[in-house]
Amino acid sequence: MVPCNPNHRGFHSDVGECVLSDNIFILGDADRVREKIESALFRGDLAQISKLSENLTESISVLVKYLEEMVGARTIMAGGDDVLFEISKENYDESILNEAAVYFTVNSGCSISFGVAETIENAYLNLRKAKSTGGGCVHSEYLK
Repeated sequence: MVPCNPNHRGFHSDVGECVLSDNIFILGDADRVREKIESALFRGDLAQISKLSENLTESISVLVKYLEEMVGARTIMAGGDDVLFEISKENYDESILNEAAVYFTVNSGCSISFGVAETIENAYLNLRKAKSTGGGCVHSEYLK
């Protein structure tokens, strides 16, 4: 294997080598969570904050399990209201991601936005674009 630029999509920091792959990244973030927490804090509604936290934790857990089972996603990170997955391009199916998002919204009380791309950087840009349109959607502009 050949060492490569850390910004290259095939760079694996655990081995420090470049491995070309046909994988993509899915970066998800629940929408307007900070606003919900701030609103509850200002009202002194600690029970609401606790319930939101429980709902988000459970919904993230179910989302992870669903995508691991349905499309063979590898979970890189899942915590709070954020997730990061890596999957093979051939397994990617936006309709499955949308189904997972509907479940997440119903059970957490928050919509979730996703950015999908061949690099983590472009997945992040796509996530920001999804959120800038109001959230609750999948944006995959840089996906080939």
